[in-house]
Amino acid sequence: MIDGTPFRTGDATDERLARIAELVGRPVEAFRAPESDALGEALELVKLWERIDRAGRARLLACARAEATRTGDPQRPAASARASV
Repeated sequence: MIDGTPFRTGDATDERLARIAELVGRPVEAFRAPESDALGEALELVKLWERIDRAGRARLLACARAEATRTGDPQRPAASARASV
């Protein structure tokens, strides 16, 4: 939802932005700012993510969780992380 307007279900761009925001843990608004490079960087990340098979994504998420635990960074709930695989 941006400015009180919900994402349209059929709008692939909004769905993709919501997915990107979930994957990188940032609000969708960060990717809609015209002066932000975040969208381009996030799209590149998603392109790479989509090339990786399901097993590879699971390994990457496991590595990210291990690193977050090691450094003390907050982690997303496990159910949310599994849903994004």
